[in-house]
Amino acid sequence: MNKNKVFLVTGALSPIGRAICNTILERGALVAINYRGEKHCAMEFRDIIMEAYGIEVLLLKYDLLDYSAPEKIVNEIMGTYGRLDGIVNNASTFQKNNFSDIDISDWHNASAINLHAPFFLAQKAYPILKKNCGSIVNISDISTHVTLAEYIPYCVSKSALNTLTKVLAKTLGPEVRVNTVSPGIITLPSDKELFSETHMRSVIERTALKRVGDLTDIASAVAYLLFDAPYVTGHNLVVDGGRMLY
Repeated sequence: MNKNKVFLVTGALSPIGRAICNTILERGALVAINYRGEKHCAMEFRDIIMEAYGIEVLLLKYDLLDYSAPEKIVNEIMGTYGRLDGIVNNASTFQKNNFSDIDISDWHNASAINLHAPFFLAQKAYPILKKNCGSIVNISDISTHVTLAEYIPYCVSKSALNTLTKVLAKTLGPEVRVNTVSPGIITLPSDKELFSETHMRSVIERTALKRVGDLTDIASAVAYLLFDAPYVTGHNLVVDGGRMLY
């Protein structure tokens, strides 16, 4: 059923991005992956996919800080596959900022990647997605509800992304569905100051399922919205183990 369907995943080399790509491929669809990191890392991931699925993926190296990138990405996908069925906006910037040190560039970077890029990808891809009754899934964060004081541009831009999801769901419907997945604590973050072992134990204790989530929890939620939810749009699917109940 999903054979020959093509999905774009941005931020595809991150742990969550890789898990999303694998889940899409397991469902029998094709993946175009956009990345900003080292090319050798993308090629290694491509080789892993080829070995696991026997599928060649399209590698797209575009910096989403560049406002011309969305149109180039869509054009390259169409030039390679001739179709596009969905977008997963996983690319994100998670920058710690001291309140007194935040400047306009911090706001620009957070907004450009977390908000502007998903909008312009939707804008450029809409005529194609409309023909295929496509789907867009934006990756947000529960920090839009349980805010992080030292990540102000991040939290605000992700909150705006949640609103963008609702607006796009109205604007692009009925043909194109637009939803959000908001992960809770999925993997142990690298920021040891903010997420110390003591802090993590405290967070887990205040989570209904009493554990940290797995990457596949997020990937499965994304797959549900892409493939299995034809009557769901404008929805924010929170995958946090019940963290927001506390």
